[in-house]
Amino acid sequence: MSYLKKKYREPIVVVDTDKMPNDEWLEYRRKGIGGSDAGIVMNTSPWATPLGLYHDKIGTKPLTKEDEGKNFIFAYGHFVEPFVAEYFYNNFDEKYKAWLEEKIGERIDHIKVYRDANLYRHPKHEFMQVNLDFRIDIITCDGSFLRGVFECKTTSQFNADKWQGEDYPINYGWQCHHAMAVIDADFSILACVAGNTEGFYFVKFIKRDKAREEILIKEEEKFWERVINRDPPTTENMDVSDTGAALIEDLKKYVNAATEDRKELSNEDSKPFKRYFELKDKMKELKKEIEVEEGIIREKLGESQSAVLELDDYIYSVNARTSTRRSLDTARLRKERPDIVDAYNRVSTSNTVKITRRVNKKK
Repeated sequence: MSYLKKKYREPIVVVDTDKMPNDEWLEYRRKGIGGSDAGIVMNTSPWATPLGLYHDKIGTKPLTKEDEGKNFIFAYGHFVEPFVAEYFYNNFDEKYKAWLEEKIGERIDHIKVYRDANLYRHPKHEFMQVNLDFRIDIITCDGSFLRGVFECKTTSQFNADKWQGEDYPINYGWQCHHAMAVIDADFSILACVAGNTEGFYFVKFIKRDKAREEILIKEEEKFWERVINRDPPTTENMDVSDTGAALIEDLKKYVNAATEDRKELSNEDSKPFKRYFELKDKMKELKKEIEVEEGIIREKLGESQSAVLELDDYIYSVNARTSTRRSLDTARLRKERPDIVDAYNRVSTSNTVKITRRVNKKK
């Protein structure tokens, strides 16, 4: 592709978020759809679903506490962002210049990678906003200027297979398309570190795609109309192949069993029930198969307590040590010392769903 000296459409600067308190920043995020929200709207994020995002945007108070482990992951990712960007810039000439020249079809004179703390809004689609990690500017040898988004990611080595070759998680792709649409960028660089060695630093190039952009904008517009009209997204017929765990968490966080009245459902509501028990039966069979394979592996250990196997791109390790677990006999404690039980009780609230199946004797 060839780039000319184009005139860029500038986004609206909403606010400078540098050193902004987190609570205030979250309030600004609720006023529109951000870059990391794009993959959620498209139902491709492992972290949240459209239902959870909807409740976050309208300010619904969660019924359960946020997972502290998830908060740590997000905080760590934000902390490492400068390293991810600096590594690319510091190694650009040696490792990435020829690669990027091939991607853009132009010879590069120099680049600039820099942090931009502004929160931007799309001038036409005001529900679209973005807080960038970094930006990247390219000056080609013929004097052309290219505007880019530089998105920084971190993950564990267990997820490195999702970044091999030209692959990258699809939710991050939607995030880049969203950001390019808001600031009118030509391309995105998606960089991810998945470990503490160079072999686990991945860089992807995403060209702006107006067709995909239109699809995204239409879906985001429909989602934002739901937010305005207080019309929560339905989970019926939702593809949960990548978001099943997130859906369960969002249902626990935001869907409350508010009344004890029993609701009578119709045959039209039967699909998730049938699918639920199909999966439960399949899970039982898979559990049996897993136990068989585990037994074979244990047999191969012999008298050893651990083993290691290097195979293709993975290293498998086995530990079969006997461990002791101590637990409190609360029933006995309540019987023998009821006076102290309540003092040590920890009260927590959970939102659970129990689904059962029995033979219909009327049939």
